[in-house]
Amino acid sequence: MSFSLADVTEYFTGTIDYKGQELATSILYKLLNFFALSSFLVGFVYQDIVYSVAIFGTGLVVIAVVISPPFKFYNKHNLKFLPVKNQVFSADTISDVVIEPIQQ
Repeated sequence: MSFSLADVTEYFTGTIDYKGQELATSILYKLLNFFALSSFLVGFVYQDIVYSVAIFGTGLVVIAVVISPPFKFYNKHNLKFLPVKNQVFSADTISDVVIEPIQQ
């Protein structure tokens, strides 16, 4: 099985739909609050900052693994755009447009 650079870049482009963005944001906030609270409580109970930093750092890695890749459940609600009715400008006609200064 061979992979090309196009396959790799297509996988890592990270396109997700709007509902997927809301879901990713919700997961981010919930996990961040969970790891922040748990790291504070464990560090407070054991009176050791190393435990707090280790738990919070592990939480950041877990959050990055869960949130960063464009998983399939982030793309369940794709938008269907309306077709273009009529095109006003094309790439050729935009360069032909001349803006005249206003005469006073």
